[in-house]
Amino acid sequence: MGNTYKPAMLGEVVWIISLMKDNDLYAQYHLIVRRRGKRKAIVAVSQSILVMIYHMLRHKKPYSDLGADYFDKMPHGKKIIISPVV
Repeated sequence: MGNTYKPAMLGEVVWIISLMKDNDLYAQYHLIVRRRGKRKAIVAVSQSILVMIYHMLRHKKPYSDLGADYFDKMPHGKKIIISPVV
């Protein structure tokens, strides 16, 4: 079993991030809130935080913020193509 306090702790971290401006997690949270709602945004940003922590520990590099306008700079026509497994 996992740590029962981890989801609550990550939820609190995401709540604080949602109030901070000028960072990419703030932008991600507010982008998802508009489309999916607060609960799914909290889960999505929590997962992003865990992935960031994993990569920081694995590669031994500090966190570098992408900026609040990171998602605005992404091309909107970009599509992900999944090829079928043969």
